[in-house]
Amino acid sequence: MSICNSCGAHSINSTYCPNCGMIMPSESSGSPEQDKVEEGAGDNAFIPPKGHASDGDLSGESPAQLPADVDRIKSEYVELPDSSGQTIFTTINIIAGILLVCLGGFISLIFSIIAAVHISKCDKAKSREEAEDALGVARMMNIAAVIALLLSCAASCILFVMLFFI
Repeated sequence: MSICNSCGAHSINSTYCPNCGMIMPSESSGSPEQDKVEEGAGDNAFIPPKGHASDGDLSGESPAQLPADVDRIKSEYVELPDSSGQTIFTTINIIAGILLVCLGGFISLIFSIIAAVHISKCDKAKSREEAEDALGVARMMNIAAVIALLLSCAASCILFVMLFFI
């Protein structure tokens, strides 16, 4: 039977303290009274995994050690805006530009490719402001692509009417 150096809890054949999760001393006291094994204890005793506190630890502290640079990593993390909507919009514009290239969709295609480049910049941005700027440019390029696509389709329809009906 071992006694935990941290909280004083008794444990039988355990590597970790079932109360606080600290590593138990490997030496036994040798006294026959302390080495008695209670019925059902021993093999079924809770042994927390290495680096985790047991259920009995109510202090909120764990023996698990975090890397020394955790605070630096947390301070460097920047939450970037979601670019999935603009990515879908760009993909639709590119497909429409390819399908309607014969009607002048190549201008729309150019705007859509520029938008895709700015979405990529948004995902790789170092700051939230940089990401929002790139996403704003992508949004404007997508709108310009739709306008260019509509204008090219309208011009093609007018040209078609002029050629066949006038």
